[in-house]
Amino acid sequence: MAGSSLAVTYRDPDLTLPMDCEIEAAVGIGYSHPEIYGFHALDSYQCLAERRRGAETGVKWVQCLQGDTMWKPLDDGLISKKTFDAALARVCNQPDQVRGRNDSALYLFEYLDGLIGAVFMLPGIAAGTSAALTLKGEPTPMATRFEERTEPRHPHFAYLLKGIERMIHTGRPSYPIERTLLSSGILDRVLTSRIQSHAKLLSPELAIHYKPVDYPHAPKSDLRSDP
Repeated sequence: MAGSSLAVTYRDPDLTLPMDCEIEAAVGIGYSHPEIYGFHALDSYQCLAERRRGAETGVKWVQCLQGDTMWKPLDDGLISKKTFDAALARVCNQPDQVRGRNDSALYLFEYLDGLIGAVFMLPGIAAGTSAALTLKGEPTPMATRFEERTEPRHPHFAYLLKGIERMIHTGRPSYPIERTLLSSGILDRVLTSRIQSHAKLLSPELAIHYKPVDYPHAPKSDLRSDP
């Protein structure tokens, strides 16, 4: 239950991905510090990606790319451009200025079931955290921004606290703690890749299997209800 508050925050537009859906492509966008906000971007991305058919199976390898090379997977078609564009549109109104910054990075990884994971960290360009997913048979990606409202009193933290309260009262995690373990593990590996000349790193320790649960995000949890 130590995951990001963005997994349970308000979403703009409000998006609930159906369980056991067939995800063909998924792209996340993050901003600011590559470690702190990298975790928020990965955890909010994972709360959607984990709902794919077959549930979560874990990650095979990870890589951090920067500079011109971070755009090659997008240009070569490994990452869906229409899915990337949909995610970017939720947090950036200057898409022509995205490339060319030295502080940007791509957190690239492959799940054990073959889905390519891609989270672009775009400080100075993105104005928030977003994700977009393209489902099988659907021509248009679904995209949302994970809101960080400041009033009243940063309310997304209240929804994180509600999940913790429920766990304390029931003795069971409100949603899988394995998600946080996987998101943290991906972050650790991509930051290691960054300082190891952006090498692709096999990650057998990230073969983390779990089933997601349909836990609601804000404002669908009643903060005053009994746990």
